[in-house]
Amino acid sequence: MIEKLYTVEEVAELASVTGRTIRNYLKSGRLVGRKIGGQWRFPENEVQRLLTGADTADPEPEEDDDSPQDGPVFTLQEEE
Repeated sequence: MIEKLYTVEEVAELASVTGRTIRNYLKSGRLVGRKIGGQWRFPENEVQRLLTGADTADPEPEEDDDSPQDGPVFTLQEEE
């Protein structure tokens, strides 16, 4: 079965926002997509999650949880 993928413009129209807002959602992690041929595409389940307002935030860690909460941290260093 072929997965339905939406463009930035299609998602923006469905969500009644601008394409810039969709790109901001990508940057913040509120919306997940992938680039295909240099253009962003969004699977139908991600679009539905955005439209229904499903919460994407991770649950709060328990107080006594000593496991690391974040992945590795990478910093950008300027070349000399």
